[in-house]
Amino acid sequence: MADATVKEKRETTSIDANAAKAEQELTDGFHLVVDALKLNGVNTIYGVPGIPITDLGRMAQAAGLRVISFRHEQHAGNAADKL
Repeated sequence: MADATVKEKRETTSIDANAAKAEQELTDGFHLVVDALKLNGVNTIYGVPGIPITDLGRMAQAAGLRVISFRHEQHAGNAADKL
């Protein structure tokens, strides 16, 4: 009976360790976008601020990318074109 209990504890510990490892490997889309931009040599992002994009801008700035926001899409496009 004691052997069965020890075996169950080992299996539970193994499952908990695997679950913790899987959680560490998960990432969100914002990190994937920032990583892809950095891998492709992008160092400046031009855009229009908004609720869905705010977190992306903050994460990009934390990763070392420069984020320039405009109030109108046309201004952002013109600024990016001039670079």
